[in-house]
Amino acid sequence: MEYSVSTLKTNTIQAATGTSVSVADGHTFHQAGAVLQVVQATKTATVTVASGANAGVISQAITPKFATSKILVRCSLSLGGGDNSYGYARLVRQISGQASGFIGISDQASGSQINCSFQCSGKNYTYQGYRTDPRSFEFLDSPNTTTATTYEINIACTSDNMYLNRSGTVVTDNVWTPATMSTLTLMEIAQ
Repeated sequence: MEYSVSTLKTNTIQAATGTSVSVADGHTFHQAGAVLQVVQATKTATVTVASGANAGVISQAITPKFATSKILVRCSLSLGGGDNSYGYARLVRQISGQASGFIGISDQASGSQINCSFQCSGKNYTYQGYRTDPRSFEFLDSPNTTTATTYEINIACTSDNMYLNRSGTVVTDNVWTPATMSTLTLMEIAQ
């Protein structure tokens, strides 16, 4: 016997026979707030962003299961630079290879300021060139699609050089400049 209803209210679901209830292939149960999938990019390679330049330093794609889902974007970047290094990062979203522009950025910039997701800078103190600093950021996006969606962190350098996964000065015969990694994690959240 087969029934079709838009809303089913019940206290208990149990198997008619046996002890398990199956969901037909291609169908899912999901609850608002549930994590439907998680994907992560990890990067150990170094990226140099020279003064006056910008570059995508890490990216990850996800194909949402539902158009109503939200995507939680979380990044943790290991950034280094010279003693006078400054820059900023912006989150970029591409749907089916088409960039939708910067998202997750401020809207308060005035004058020559730049709206960005977060700032990147050296600390401008003794031995800064030997250090990397963690930068974390997260943003809850509503891409409204079930097609492949790529998120990328783009870093722009405005002074000196910025480096992903390395310090400004690298010393390989000492523990002063350890090798680091960065991650970009995407979580599909049911609505």
